[in-house]
Amino acid sequence: MNAAAETFEQARLHGCAGRLHLLRMARACLNEGAQETPGVARAACEADPFSPAAAGLLARIDPASRTGLAFAASRTAEAAELSSRVRKTLDRDGAKGAMALLEAELATRPGDPAAFGAAYDLAWRAGHPAWALGLSARRGQALPVSVRGRFRGDMALLAGDPERARHEYGEALAAEPGLFSPGLCLGLGEALLRLGRPEECLRLWAESLARHPWHATLLLRLHDLATGTREAASPLPGPTACLLYTWNKAALLHAALESLTASALGPDDAVIVLDNGSADETPRVLAAWEERLGRDTRPRFSTFRLPINVGAPAARNWLLALPELSGFTFAAFLDDDIVLPPDWLLRLGAAVAAYPKARVWGCKVAQAGNCAVLQSADLTLAPGSDETPFAVSDIHLQGPDLGQHDYCRPCASVTGCCHLFRTADLARDGGFDIRFSPSQFDDLARDLRLLLSGGEAVYQGHLAVPHARATGGRDGVFGAAAANARGNEIKLHGLFGPDEIARMRAQQYGFLAEDLTRKRERLRELLDGAAGLEPWAVDW
Repeated sequence: MNAAAETFEQARLHGCAGRLHLLRMARACLNEGAQETPGVARAACEADPFSPAAAGLLARIDPASRTGLAFAASRTAEAAELSSRVRKTLDRDGAKGAMALLEAELATRPGDPAAFGAAYDLAWRAGHPAWALGLSARRGQALPVSVRGRFRGDMALLAGDPERARHEYGEALAAEPGLFSPGLCLGLGEALLRLGRPEECLRLWAESLARHPWHATLLLRLHDLATGTREAASPLPGPTACLLYTWNKAALLHAALESLTASALGPDDAVIVLDNGSADETPRVLAAWEERLGRDTRPRFSTFRLPINVGAPAARNWLLALPELSGFTFAAFLDDDIVLPPDWLLRLGAAVAAYPKARVWGCKVAQAGNCAVLQSADLTLAPGSDETPFAVSDIHLQGPDLGQHDYCRPCASVTGCCHLFRTADLARDGGFDIRFSPSQFDDLARDLRLLLSGGEAVYQGHLAVPHARATGGRDGVFGAAAANARGNEIKLHGLFGPDEIARMRAQQYGFLAEDLTRKRERLRELLDGAAGLEPWAVDW
């Protein structure tokens, strides 16, 4: 089975974002002869306008497309060669060296698609959007207006300049009147939200969705804006035990506890930390926190220490076995290297209120120091390959976070560095599989077991948590840690047979489609028929 095995309808349920995913969606449309093909192809090209593959597909489907015609002739081999040189220079000389290489390339070939594509990726991955904005001013005048506007709009958002982003996206949309391109409208809408203009954003997204009703991501974002879900924060109906296990991360643990204890915890909530055999300053850090917070009949803060590191799944199970947990309605597992926003528990409470029957709730996780890079979002099961029976969606890894994952909905799995459970569900469903020791994939394996039994996870994309270490697989780990991650991934794939994988995917497609249908109906009620709206004037 490969990615082409998904139908267009199935593929769009994962979300309509990510350059590679949108390209697969466009190809599925083309293979099926779907009426959405031109719009999906434009969206794929818009998400990756410097890609010869996307531009060529668009030029084939829509010969009048200026973007497709402009870049369809780009040479794939040349783009790959330049990308390789940029990566090698980045590894050897750092971001400054890679930026100098691209400056030199564009000095001789202004507007070159391959060089601008490499500059875009370098800018968001390495955290240099201001440089990319300057580069486009110096060397980007030859780019088509829609492409230049998307490039600059994205970089302006990443640089924290929503007014500049609004202007750039507006120019790009004006260059293609009447299309209300979903990608550009999502970007412009995000800029409007950051400028405190939600009504204009709502009108813009409603118009775009009316023209592109297939766009699941646009529907999800519009729903949460129109219903107030975007701002929702609710206390949980019962006390929460915040559970952390830690190993040799004293400084990061201290920062995590600073953010946790400064957040909106309830009077009956508690923080429980397991020192998993640390050999650094962790015992001193925890002793200082115990002295700082004090003790009472139900400790707001308590610690335990093991003589050795038993690994993540065993540490989780050890914490779950504590008799102290009997008085708590919820348990939140938190990594020792995250920084929590003050309203994190209230945001998860809103997700519980919206989806009370879910068995686990999680959030969006970003790279600490560069929140444009996401580590995890709403994870769904995707088709596998000849080597693997299934895959986990990586849409969130295919581009910078520009707000496109800011929604709340069910999914197959959420990341384990900040997730919430009902303690009664944990007692019934069981703990974490110690075969995934010392770490990696134990949380995903448990979520998939729940999915197989008819349960679902819920993703709260309106909560973003910075996380120091890469999560969700082998990225950012090396040597023995990488080998362990690879071994655990093989174990994960071996847990489920073909029939079980088919059942999990069918279950997933069912609740994703049901959620979208319910939200579309709700939007029709709120917006008096979103699919039939007249054009709404937006001051760009």
